[in-house]
Amino acid sequence: MEREYWFSEYQNRDFKISYRVDKFLAEVKSPFQTIEVFENRFWGRVMVIDGLTMVTDRDEHFYHEALVHPALYTAPSPRRVLVVGGGDGGSLREVLKHPVDEAVLVEIDGEVIKLAKRYFPKLACGFDHPKAKVFIEDGARFIRESKESFDSVIIDSSEPLGPSAVLFGRPFYEAVREKLSPGGTVACQAGGYLFHEDFLESFSKGLSDLFPHACLYTGPTPTYQGGLWTYALFSTGRHPREAEWNPPVELRYNTRERFLASLVEEKGCPRS
Repeated sequence: MEREYWFSEYQNRDFKISYRVDKFLAEVKSPFQTIEVFENRFWGRVMVIDGLTMVTDRDEHFYHEALVHPALYTAPSPRRVLVVGGGDGGSLREVLKHPVDEAVLVEIDGEVIKLAKRYFPKLACGFDHPKAKVFIEDGARFIRESKESFDSVIIDSSEPLGPSAVLFGRPFYEAVREKLSPGGTVACQAGGYLFHEDFLESFSKGLSDLFPHACLYTGPTPTYQGGLWTYALFSTGRHPREAEWNPPVELRYNTRERFLASLVEEKGCPRS
């Protein structure tokens, strides 16, 4: 009888999700974290970092489309966009669907990029784009030391643990705010709507005074905790509800209507 191998991710002490490992592909222990890649018959290739699911072939588009496009459409004609984190390349790919002049990605762990290029080529396709610039360094330090401004900043980090913890603190967002051009926007993932309620409330309220408009919204990502993921969008210019989502880009799931319907908490965003 052939033995089955399973990977389990604990959502909390009472609940976990599990994947059958049909083929184990890679394990890399970087100076920052442990990264694993395996294949599952239903989800395709799966990347796990420190025991938490980061990306799967089957549902990554839900997450990356929700994180990137509301922010870029809210910003007025964004030309320079910064992605902090996002070493799998998915957010960079989505940014490059827009008519930007430059997309800068800053990832602290180069091993994530290496594995994405090898095992997730559809995600990593943006790394070789002529408008892309990639830096392997600490994102918080890059923000502090950069002399450049950006029209939109996408913070594609993992959970607020380990090297990503600093990307959820107020000092980081104060520094990001200083680097925004007029009308600029910031978007980040903010955790599971069902599992991180206390964090979501404190996170959004703790930053809302930095930006005229602050919104929380949700979207499906079946392999993330609870299946319903939360994002924060901050704008120094127009209300996210006022963005027209033009010019249209090719998306698999997200639309302006779905974004508007997903808003769950707003500051300075008038309801229509």
